Amino acid sequence: MSHYEALNIAKDSDQEAIKRAYHRAARIHHPDRKQDFSDASNVNAKFERIQEAWECLRDAEKRRL
Repeated sequence: MSHYEALNIAKDSDQEAIKRAYHRAARIHHPDRKQDFSDASNVNAKFERIQEAWECLRDAEKRRL
């Protein structure tokens, strides 16, 4: 899964769209918001992918690479 797919955005998205997508995804998939503990490892993995995508895409230099 690419960083763009993790945030559900297009590759030509601008920084503001990336930021909005990250905040939306983090709010939805944050482990503290999930009440179903049977799926906790999947929730944590999804949130980690979102975090990794944000770390890469928020920096223009890392994004270019």
